[in-house]
Amino acid sequence: MSKNDWHFSEKGSICRPIKSLEELLFWDEDQILSEEATTDIIPITPAPDGLVRKVKRGVKNKLILCHDMKGGYNDDIYPNGDDGLKIPSEIWEQTSMFIYFSHNFITVPTTSWIEKSHQNGALCLGTFITEWDEGKFRCCAVLRNFELAVNQMLKLQRVYGFDGWLINIENEVPEQLLPNLVEFLRLLKERSLVIWYDAVTSEGKLQWQDHLNDKNEIFFEYSDGLFTNYTWTEEKIKAGEEFCDRKSIPKEKVYHGVDVFGRNTYGVAKAKEHGFNSAMFAPGWLVEKNISEEEQSSFWDNIKSAIRN
Repeated sequence: MSKNDWHFSEKGSICRPIKSLEELLFWDEDQILSEEATTDIIPITPAPDGLVRKVKRGVKNKLILCHDMKGGYNDDIYPNGDDGLKIPSEIWEQTSMFIYFSHNFITVPTTSWIEKSHQNGALCLGTFITEWDEGKFRCCAVLRNFELAVNQMLKLQRVYGFDGWLINIENEVPEQLLPNLVEFLRLLKERSLVIWYDAVTSEGKLQWQDHLNDKNEIFFEYSDGLFTNYTWTEEKIKAGEEFCDRKSIPKEKVYHGVDVFGRNTYGVAKAKEHGFNSAMFAPGWLVEKNISEEEQSSFWDNIKSAIRN
């Protein structure tokens, strides 16, 4: 194994993110596959047969689990690594997608989480994120070269064996680039699974809507699901319900964010009450806060009951 290998570390092969647009555009599939260090981090368990098609149509009473634990890439960076988060089998049964999340530009899921997801009947998604001033600059550069960016993202997905993308743009988008954003989503959706995080409006403004409405519908149309922020209210979820009913939009394709940190927000039961699925954000809190096994078990039991009741 060469020290120049992309996945080399002194302790063995590691998974790693793409941190810049330059890294993404110059990432070379043939070079990566020729390196010895790559061999150990290629997952061997395929995605559940037919699940991508089902998710694209919409599946009821299913969770998204969005990882976000200590910034990502902890001890799980090794092929058989473990970051300590244990998800009960009963929760996996209710989960359609596991999103590996970090604040790196391109978050490639770690091998261990891809394997866990597939072995437990769920899909595993990576994350594309741009945020703040630096993110706006990078986002604009991507949108000016969106065809090349999409091709590189699809190559990453193919090589590393994951199933799709959370697209999380948390910066304003110039009006002249909004058509490019729609085309970026359309091209990616044609060959992948795409979940859109609700933050940017159809006018390019950074304004979280917290429900599906006419300000984010265009991005929902060119994705396979909407992941809302976790600050939604009863008023907003009712407005989203009315919007979906009026336009005959499958509510199961909208995943209302649920904050595991519990910052004065609603939970899974309230989303289900209005016919929506949920996206649980940061279940890694259970490990970060050293929650006891007994309390973790109680937490997951409550989630299971909320979904099934």
